[in-house]
Amino acid sequence: MLRYKHLFFDLDHTLWDYTSNSAEALVEMFKEMELEPIFHQPDTLVNTFSKYNEWVWGEYKNDRMTKSMLRTRRFELTLEEFGVNDPDFASKLNDVFLTLMPYKTALIDGAWELMEYLSAKNYRMYIVTNGFTNVQIEKLNSSRLNQFFSKMFSSEQIGYNKPKPQIFEWALKSANARKTESIMIGDEIVSDIMGARKFGIDQIYYNPNATPHKEEVTYEIRSLLEIKDIL
Repeated sequence: MLRYKHLFFDLDHTLWDYTSNSAEALVEMFKEMELEPIFHQPDTLVNTFSKYNEWVWGEYKNDRMTKSMLRTRRFELTLEEFGVNDPDFASKLNDVFLTLMPYKTALIDGAWELMEYLSAKNYRMYIVTNGFTNVQIEKLNSSRLNQFFSKMFSSEQIGYNKPKPQIFEWALKSANARKTESIMIGDEIVSDIMGARKFGIDQIYYNPNATPHKEEVTYEIRSLLEIKDIL
């Protein structure tokens, strides 16, 4: 249990509650941009956007979509489902979304208590994220999680997305961390867990919904506070 010194965390859906925070931003945007004639109610916007946002992120992680394409396309597809074909308006919606969403502060249950616990034990902690650098920095600052982390490593900075080994290699070298002393904590079985495993570091798979899988993982948890039993 004492062999780990360096903890590498995913951010979205692992510590920062992307689902709740993006929904809150979309509801706010629904009112601010007077979107009722298109979507009729906020939940329709939230559910439709969430579907397409998940798809475009999958494309981005697999190098089939650029950053600029991702940001515009998710709202283009959301609008097109309701008969609106307006790329300029989609771009404007994305701009508004990104002025609201990163400043929301909901965290995954247990995240703050876990951070205080690990910080008190003097673990060195880092973020490894496929999210865009400036947006992730705002999330960390607004939620005050930034105080717990020594560095953030983003795929945008490094040029490689998780699960590619280059992003893990860059993070460990920058942290001056050995593989045997490092562990990756995240919610995505492919990007976080399989990526870390193939690179050669241990993993903690945060799987709150008990999603079935056939992968070998070092540890698997349903609640973040279970990490106290590991570290």
